[in-house]
Amino acid sequence: MLCIIGLFFQAIQSKAVEKSGYDPFNQSIGSLYASPSEATGRWFQSTNDYLNGFSNSSTLISKAHRLASAELAASLYREKLDELTRQVDSLRKQIGLPALDGRKKVAADVIAYSPSENRITLNIGMKKGVRPGMPVASGDGLVGICQTVSTYRTQVALITDPNQRIGAMVMRNPPSVGLLRGESAKEVSLELLDSDTPVQIGDVVCTSGLSDRVPRGLMIGKIYQIEDRPEFGSRRSRVYPFVNMGTLREVTVLE
Repeated sequence: MLCIIGLFFQAIQSKAVEKSGYDPFNQSIGSLYASPSEATGRWFQSTNDYLNGFSNSSTLISKAHRLASAELAASLYREKLDELTRQVDSLRKQIGLPALDGRKKVAADVIAYSPSENRITLNIGMKKGVRPGMPVASGDGLVGICQTVSTYRTQVALITDPNQRIGAMVMRNPPSVGLLRGESAKEVSLELLDSDTPVQIGDVVCTSGLSDRVPRGLMIGKIYQIEDRPEFGSRRSRVYPFVNMGTLREVTVLE
């Protein structure tokens, strides 16, 4: 009986193949087992995903902890920056300098320093509203001027750049005004236009504000040497900057 049934199904399958048609027997068997096999496959896949997640749980937890720590550090950094900004504004008021009102302050990280080119690179650019000509400062004073700005990067020409010219003044009453110029990676000079200007070693130099791009009162440094140049009718003071360019990590761009 089994042989007869087998021959019967073989005859049906042979005719279906000859006609390039479907074998109703195989189709029936396939349909019968298709749904259970698909369900079993999905179950095995879900189980495998669950086991993989369980085995990698320690890694996922570690990543979550690192992300939480980074978020907390960023929040504390913003709070610290705001507090330092308030302290700087308070100190400026105490010594008679105006607050930097009307200037949006954009925090940035220094990602590269080139002492031979008197330049630093910041990790922000046009996406944060930075434009060429904007001044860059740190908690110690003026750092430089934004020079080349791309979408996500900014090249800053430092105050130590010999090609820089920035209006500056000696903090006296009345103040003595001149032009600041870079001399070396650690030195700038202030060219005073009046040869009779009463300055002395130890006087503090800051920005004069006689410019649209650089506000008045940003600290620059202290005078450590004075050179009289009567042939030019001027005095030149050598200034040691407050900012150590080689150790800069965070700065602020003043829009």
